[in-house]
Amino acid sequence: MEENKKEIIRRSAVDKLNVNLWLLGVLFTVFTFLVATNSQLLKDNNLLAFQLTAAIPLIMSSIFARQKLACASKREKEWHDSDL
Repeated sequence: MEENKKEIIRRSAVDKLNVNLWLLGVLFTVFTFLVATNSQLLKDNNLLAFQLTAAIPLIMSSIFARQKLACASKREKEWHDSDL
C-alpha cells in the first residue's frame, strides 16, 4: 500500500513537471511569434516585453525547483500536498 502511494505521488510530480514544460513551450512560442511578426509591439509596450522575457527564466527556475523537490524522498508528501 505504501509503495503504491509513493508511485502515485511520483506520477503526480511528473505530471506537474510536464505542465510547466508545456507552459514554457507556449511562452517561448508566443515570444518568438511576437518578435517575428510584430517586433514594434514589444518596443512600444515595455511591460509586455518585460513580462514575456522574465516569464521564461522564471518558469525554468520553477521547473528546476519542482524537479529537485519531486526527487527528494523526504519531502514527497509535502510536495504532493502543496497543489502548486
